[in-house]
Amino acid sequence: MKRLVINGYEANFFFNEEIANCKIAIWINDNLDSFNLNAKHNCEVSLVLFNKILIRGNEDRMEIDVKYVESLL
Repeated sequence: MKRLVINGYEANFFFNEEIANCKIAIWINDNLDSFNLNAKHNCEVSLVLFNKILIRGNEDRMEIDVKYVESLL
């Protein structure tokens, strides 16, 4: 399972481990309302490393790490 860590804080966004990180970046871009941004209309989402996604805009900047977590079940 994959979990998003936003600016160092674990978020309650989980993804199947088989989903590519570039598809997670697309999902983030399509769901910017979920990220509490000041000016989402001018934000750009980019996958900068294999497991790091950035949201950048005039008033916003978020660093999102994609972390692997183990399910206990």
